Amino acid sequence: MKIKHTFLFTALLGVVWVGVLFGYNSSTGPDPATNGISGSGISFTCANSSCHAGSGLNVAGGTLTLGGLPAQWTAGQMYPLTVTMTKAGAVRYGFQLSAVSDSSNSQAGTFAVPTGVSRISVITSAGIQYAQHNGTNAFLTPTNTFTVNWTAPSSTAGGTVRFNLAANAANGNAQNTGDFIYTRVDRVDPAAVAPPPDTSIRSFTLSNRGGSLLRSDGAGDLVQGYTRIQPGTGSTTPSGVAIFGYRQNNVLVSETGVPASPLLLSGRIYAEVGADARLNTGIAVANPNSTAATIAFQITNTAGAVVKDGSFSLAANAQRAAFLDADPFLGPKPVQGTMSFTSTVPISMVALRTFTNERSDFLMSTLPVVDTSLPASSGTQYIPHFADGAGLTTHILLVNPSDTAMTGDVQFFSQGSESAAGAPTPVSIAGVVNSTHAYSVAARSSVRLSTAGTATALTQGSVRVNPTGGGVSPVPLVVFTYKPGAFTLSEAGVGAVQASAFRLYVEASGTAGTAGNIETGFAIANTSATSGTVTLELTNMDGTTTGLPAATTRTIPGSGQIVGFLTSFFTGLPNPFRGILRISTSTSGISVVGIRSRYNENTSYLMTTTPPTNEAATTSSAELLFPHIVNGGGFTTEFIVFSGIAGQASTGNLRFVQNNGTALTLTLN
Repeated sequence: MKIKHTFLFTALLGVVWVGVLFGYNSSTGPDPATNGISGSGISFTCANSSCHAGSGLNVAGGTLTLGGLPAQWTAGQMYPLTVTMTKAGAVRYGFQLSAVSDSSNSQAGTFAVPTGVSRISVITSAGIQYAQHNGTNAFLTPTNTFTVNWTAPSSTAGGTVRFNLAANAANGNAQNTGDFIYTRVDRVDPAAVAPPPDTSIRSFTLSNRGGSLLRSDGAGDLVQGYTRIQPGTGSTTPSGVAIFGYRQNNVLVSETGVPASPLLLSGRIYAEVGADARLNTGIAVANPNSTAATIAFQITNTAGAVVKDGSFSLAANAQRAAFLDADPFLGPKPVQGTMSFTSTVPISMVALRTFTNERSDFLMSTLPVVDTSLPASSGTQYIPHFADGAGLTTHILLVNPSDTAMTGDVQFFSQGSESAAGAPTPVSIAGVVNSTHAYSVAARSSVRLSTAGTATALTQGSVRVNPTGGGVSPVPLVVFTYKPGAFTLSEAGVGAVQASAFRLYVEASGTAGTAGNIETGFAIANTSATSGTVTLELTNMDGTTTGLPAATTRTIPGSGQIVGFLTSFFTGLPNPFRGILRISTSTSGISVVGIRSRYNENTSYLMTTTPPTNEAATTSSAELLFPHIVNGGGFTTEFIVFSGIAGQASTGNLRFVQNNGTALTLTLN
């Protein structure tokens, strides 16, 4: 290896330089690029007449190794590399090592001298680093082993790294003869870079009476799509609710809970569009099939007349969301009634009632979709809660799922008490104050019965929908509106259900009445005329008990109602808390609604409904969908899946899909 000739031929120094590292001595190490980096053969190393001549290159009897090289290098990883030179008769050693991209011959990674090591230096020449012996310090501690740290490039874009190494096994005779130069070349490929995680799929594992929650980050521009809830092999599909949140100027102005939906071939929704479209109906349709869907629709007014019909095609795996007065529906405005549809393949649909309030806040509430392929229900239907006065108004929406007109009445009941049953209670609707109000719903249409909401005092209780003669009943929906002053602050919608046991996602956090406070309230109506017992049981999201009393019971009056917040039934509840509430009864049946209340950043009171599930429903492995999800542009979506049926434990995936049918990547917390 060529040594820089910086010595002085003086008798005084003669004794010193005779013992320096190589036979032809240097105090600074070799010249750059004498390690074979520029090519192979003697002319590219120090084994030539101008440096160390006469002994040849890589002659037999010497061994040069480079230890510590990985099988494949990982970006940014540091590797200690050890140079070892052995040759019989040698007494001094030196080396030079470089690391370059094999394809471009440019520097790859960086060298660094280990702490405390003084016999190695790192120099840079023409953009290339060379780790090499330092002549003077090598003389002080002669050795055939050198260790230097190499840190791999931060990116694998440069590909294979080539290590060029040369070493000198010197005889120490202070001449450029009798020394041996050895070289080697090592190539190391980058480790295969793991693909980024697929954030379009999230797995879930649910124990009985447990659940799982994910929330989108809300970052970036608005993206839309849908979610497929796909159970794993041998599992059944869990229940689910998606909660949309919308912020204007970084203030939450609306939330709405939407239940996971089955696939349908036909259905009907309550539909309404105001003259100025401040009140509107938004519809989202998802087609998870491998073939396109042709969707035919009709918009019917309250008289039962068809005011618009049409059809549109939805591509395989695609989704579309639009307002009723926009393409592809292009319905008239104003209009009130229903929108009915049929599809050539099973699809999933969700409807939202939207209202732009007096200060231009965009409010949303859920409008359940009626499956018109199922037989219509007969007999009395129960709405678990109404509230009128103190800023609250209740809109009772009755949808006729049949092709025949329906008549009957709605009857309002008070809450009652442990010593008194719920009793008919008067409510003002359309200027008429009575406990019973008649209805007539045209075929394929709907009616809306709205309480006055003008009273100072709050009246609340439950509602019964009684079809004439106990015959076929319309499907009841309810929308609550909260307008405590000049501005409508919140709307929340939910369907009516009745059973003997329910499960409900619940949440509580923060301090009551302060910004950020979330609380779950619920109303339980007794569908029987006799009093009974209601049992409330609470579990954590992992299905375990909370450490609080296993259950709490309350007496529910005949035809009456229990209303309250989660924290009032379970004292000592952890803060924050998320879990699953089981509500069951000893009576013949109850009707339940969950209401999630929240104080936003301005301490305005918002509410949305969280739909309960019937614990006795039949399990299935068929997919459920959230037909609409939104993220960015002020929107977030929370995804909650939970064990909604007795004994259900489940595994599977949530699969997120863009409205064009491709995978939707979401950052979820």
